[in-house]
Amino acid sequence: MSDAVQVGESLPSNTIYTVPFGGGGKTPSPPRNFSALPLDDYVCLSWQEPAECGDYPLLGYMVYRRSDMAQTERVFRFGPNDTAFRDTSVWNGKRYWYHVTALNLIGESWPSDEICVVPDDGLMDTVFPVIIIDSPLDGTTFSHRDVRVNGTSSDNDEVRLVEVCVDGRNWVVANGTSRWDFNITLAAGANCVLARATDAGGNVNFTTITIFFNKKGSSAEAGPPLNYYAGGAALSLILLCLILKRPWKNRPVGTQDGKDIRTHQ
Repeated sequence: MSDAVQVGESLPSNTIYTVPFGGGGKTPSPPRNFSALPLDDYVCLSWQEPAECGDYPLLGYMVYRRSDMAQTERVFRFGPNDTAFRDTSVWNGKRYWYHVTALNLIGESWPSDEICVVPDDGLMDTVFPVIIIDSPLDGTTFSHRDVRVNGTSSDNDEVRLVEVCVDGRNWVVANGTSRWDFNITLAAGANCVLARATDAGGNVNFTTITIFFNKKGSSAEAGPPLNYYAGGAALSLILLCLILKRPWKNRPVGTQDGKDIRTHQ
């Protein structure tokens, strides 16, 4: 009995496309709908196949990446069925630019639109908080030094901190955030009061008013100067002389032998 030999076909080899020497052809059109989504420590990229593959079948895609203002720093190559990519070789807070091209035997397509992204933890906030000083009103003049400043603040996320500065150098934390208050001691003249709010994303906003302290007539802070009393006493004496219609220099200063002794200067 002879041995039987089974006849069959192997798996196909890779397909090879050739371009005739001196021949021409079209490259693919750019990939469509290229998008990049920045996330925490990575970027998700996606695209769709080009509207036209050119004169030869599509061989794949090339994704180009650069950072800051540098030239292209990395190139990723993908097959014709790949239309998404997760780039994990990035850093949070660093800016990256991406574009993608399509390939056939003739060459590379024009690039897609370039997209700039910044990977982050997903909590990046670009909305600034709002802060308002409700009282006192801008331009108010006080006769006492101690003043309470009241205000409000708001944000799309959360106001973490409200601070007040009076001397132009030192910021001090106020009481509260959405509704806040702060006690200040005024200096003589104009006082510039600044308030700032900081939200959870680190965004800061400011507001300011100018209020005044005038110590004239302020019995709580300081009494009239001493020359005020001396001047008042002298004025009273002059008025008394005028009422009596007798000159000061000829008034009696005593008696002698029953007669008035008068001054003569």
